Amino acid sequence: MFLAEHGSSIRHDKLVGYDVLRVVINGENVTKVEPFITGWQQGPTFWGRPVDVAQLPDGSLLISDDFSGTIYRLSYVGI
Repeated sequence: MFLAEHGSSIRHDKLVGYDVLRVVINGENVTKVEPFITGWQQGPTFWGRPVDVAQLPDGSLLISDDFSGTIYRLSYVGI
């Protein structure tokens, strides 16, 4: 499963989030949570806030960003 972390409000002192996580589930248990896409936050500033992730039938992921008004498409290209 993929989870968008929208990021903390700009009213907070410390910025957290601003990334997409990969969550591994085994049955009803979460076994692993790891960063999948990072970089929207650069030090004390951010240039994007991922909101949601949706998977297309071809396996690619759509990631919406309400800060920049962008929808990113992430796809795998094999060698």
